[in-house]
Amino acid sequence: MTSGVCVCVWKLRMKDKFAVLLAPSRVRRRAKNQDKGTKTTDRGQRAPDHPNHNNQDNIRTMKTRKHTILSLTGAMGSLAFAGTAPSAQAATITGVTIEDVSSQLDGTSGQPQFNRVAENTINGSGFEPNGAGTHSNANGNDNDMWLTTGTFTTPNDPLPAHITYDLEGNYDLSSFTVWNYNENSATGRGANGVTVSVASSVGGSFTALAGITTFEEAPGDATTAFGETFDLTALAAADNVRLLRIDIATNHGGDNSFAGLSEIRFDGTVVPEPSSSTALLGLGGLALLRRRRK
Repeated sequence: MTSGVCVCVWKLRMKDKFAVLLAPSRVRRRAKNQDKGTKTTDRGQRAPDHPNHNNQDNIRTMKTRKHTILSLTGAMGSLAFAGTAPSAQAATITGVTIEDVSSQLDGTSGQPQFNRVAENTINGSGFEPNGAGTHSNANGNDNDMWLTTGTFTTPNDPLPAHITYDLEGNYDLSSFTVWNYNENSATGRGANGVTVSVASSVGGSFTALAGITTFEEAPGDATTAFGETFDLTALAAADNVRLLRIDIATNHGGDNSFAGLSEIRFDGTVVPEPSSSTALLGLGGLALLRRRRK
């Protein structure tokens, strides 16, 4: 009985092997790989049989991302450097306008014979008639300077007074030069005790510039160079300036609580705007990284 069972088993095994030999090559490959303990897809592609195969794929993906990030960082740095203009030398700022003034002696104050408006401090009127740094000193109805109404006429504007300049752009200020009120026999009306403040935008908050507390009295003649220059290079607050305001607390003992100036000049370098190409590259890099993380 036992020998009969063995014969049957032997026949079944031989039959299976014969069936495999006659089967299509795809089935034979599957059977062969099963004998080796591996898996094969229907298309003959070998499936991963190493327990760390997925970890190795993750490591390769992380290295690829790291390389992409480093490449983007280097490209952004290079483009940012290329898009930044070389530092310029400080120069006199042109196109300055008057943003605000407490008052001015002119027709609007009931004194049409006077035109001592704030604009005279930036339009070059009476400036340098006798060489660099000089200013006219004419009195009477001559209108080469700025003067407040004080208590002389309505609307009254007794001290303190103020005047605000708009640079019409943002600048790193290196200095400014002021020529005080230079009217012959009336230089006491010029600004004395002052606070100079700056703001980076119209409507923005002001920050006082340290160390500037007084303006010197003008000589009262048209032949002396008397501009007083204030160096701002050591003041961080003088960077990225749009507005400059002068608050005048006292004059040099003049009459009618007047306050006035003859001329003012600003020197600095324009603050460069960010390169549009750098900004676009940054946005593109963020978008690429976001896609890779999905």
